[in-house]
Amino acid sequence: ELALAYKNTPMPNTTGTTEQLTKDFDITQYGEDLTEKAEKGKLQPVIGRDEEIDRIAQILSRMMTKAPLLIGEPGVGKTAVIEGLAQRIVESVVETFAKSVTCVNVCGGLRGRRIISLDLLNLSAGTSMRGEFEKRMKEIITFLQRRKKDVILFVDEIHTLVGAGKTSGSSDATQILKVPLARGEIVLVGATTLEEYKLHIEKDAAFCRRFQNIVVEAPSKERALSILKKVKHHYEQFHGVELPEDVLELIVNMSAQYVKQRSFPDKALDLLDEACSWKKVSHNKKLVLLKKQIADMESNAADATAEDLQKLKEELAALEALTAVGIYCA
Repeated sequence: ELALAYKNTPMPNTTGTTEQLTKDFDITQYGEDLTEKAEKGKLQPVIGRDEEIDRIAQILSRMMTKAPLLIGEPGVGKTAVIEGLAQRIVESVVETFAKSVTCVNVCGGLRGRRIISLDLLNLSAGTSMRGEFEKRMKEIITFLQRRKKDVILFVDEIHTLVGAGKTSGSSDATQILKVPLARGEIVLVGATTLEEYKLHIEKDAAFCRRFQNIVVEAPSKERALSILKKVKHHYEQFHGVELPEDVLELIVNMSAQYVKQRSFPDKALDLLDEACSWKKVSHNKKLVLLKKQIADMESNAADATAEDLQKLKEELAALEALTAVGIYCA
């Protein structure tokens, strides 16, 4: 609905379109325009992150130290927060130029901005020669300085910039960023995990001071269920399945019980995708194999560790749960 409304809405006369941004320097060669994806309806809905999105918008509206840093465990939805901001910006344009569309929490001060998600692999590709990475970084910074009112740069896994491009006689990426960030000359949003923040960023006090931290907590089981309800139609359409609410509840409960090393909502969404694809492959062989492995381990206890046995039992339980989900597949 939003994408259709945007498509039928006359665009304002702004310098912030992707086509116009790339006239002087093609920033998209090193990244992806999230705002453009939001315009085309290619981003999934973001549920329950209004507080974090509002906080980003507030920080970006500051005169100085306008660099939010999203910190959270893998899978909690840090990237989803910035995608939610991109959608919010698009909604604000639609609201302004198509009054029939109702939008909430409009980021008025960010209206018309483009969010470019930096691809660090593309940025570092082909920079084996001394100074090449530094040159690219300076080109990007110069572009961001010129388009300060148009472009927000998003750097996921920003800790990887620490030491990036550093060679004898050249600076790494963080050193290059410090001055323009301190002066408020560029607009940047970063994301990293708490572990990587402590390991890499926190040790550089000067770089650390350039950011305003936003902690992104993992959603509760209840909120994870709400997220699954909101996005389930994407999976139903892709896989050709039907997903009743009790199936979604099972997915959330099983991911909470058996996927300990990851966080909501990522682990629930991954298990949902796995369950939906389950009907496309033969799973009976896998179940039989696991049961045989468990039986063999139990009969030869000396050759198996309790940890290995427990891991197989957990995998079997998860597969049996997915089989139950498969009953609902069309």
